[in-house]
Amino acid sequence: MVYTLDLQMVSQSPHDLSALRKLFSVDTSKKIVVVSGAGISRSSGIPDFRSADGIFNSFQKRFPRLFRTGRDAFDATVFDNHSTAVAFYAMMVELKHLVDAALPTPTHTFIKKLEDQKRLLRYYTQNIDGLEQKTGLSGGKAGVSGKSVQLHGDIHTLRCAKCSFKCPFTKEHELLMLEGITPECSDCESRAAGRHAKGERELSVGKLRHDIVLYSEQSPHDSDIARTASNDMIGRPDLLLIMGTSMDVYGVKILIQDFAKAVHMSFPKADGCGGRVIYVNRTPPSHDWDSIIDYHLMGDTDVWVKLLQDD
Repeated sequence: MVYTLDLQMVSQSPHDLSALRKLFSVDTSKKIVVVSGAGISRSSGIPDFRSADGIFNSFQKRFPRLFRTGRDAFDATVFDNHSTAVAFYAMMVELKHLVDAALPTPTHTFIKKLEDQKRLLRYYTQNIDGLEQKTGLSGGKAGVSGKSVQLHGDIHTLRCAKCSFKCPFTKEHELLMLEGITPECSDCESRAAGRHAKGERELSVGKLRHDIVLYSEQSPHDSDIARTASNDMIGRPDLLLIMGTSMDVYGVKILIQDFAKAVHMSFPKADGCGGRVIYVNRTPPSHDWDSIIDYHLMGDTDVWVKLLQDD
């Protein structure tokens, strides 16, 4: 059974505040794994996906004839049709503007502090905004890099659908996308020009897309992520923090279950200290998580971080 505390009520209850400080302090943990979702970036002005005012609903309302649901706008099939591809690129340009203007939240700063204290084993994020990079957290590209693992890619990078060449998502690319033009891969163009100069058969030029993982497709970094996660589980993590995610994405759900098992096997919960799995989110987990999650802190992650700092 999951032990739940409502963060809005904690400050009004000395008993709950005492329990929070005893059970949920991270000071005794030395190998912490953090898994985050869109909820930790909400206070920076970047909407999440599934809430009433989230990205899914806002995009579906803008393009009701193209997408039956907001989720459809982030399915790999958007590239099968010119109209849906144009709409998708326009939405991504708009999202990137929000990301560029956003600042890291207290939760991002807290994760960076764990790294500075050499207690962060790894940070796995579903977010494509890269806000953790603005704190200086080691990492900075899609896939595995330093202490950061971007599970679903990075909005700041484009990837060629044909040759997998990567390049920064520039203003020039934005302008083309807003005009309904799919940018072409400069690396493909260079190789095609070289073959043409030699009188050889020309090759087709690939199109650029965002280096993010959409529904109905696998991440090109799956093998690197799986290898890193496996090594981290062997490293005996003593605390798993799950923050700002609904845990609905299948791959993330499995990742969390595997890390929770590793934490519990390495550090039994008999003394109430190590081996804890803590879920910080505005909505509670389903009963499917009863034997996996130990404690649920109901509320925004920034609120919990502030309580830790005050303590």
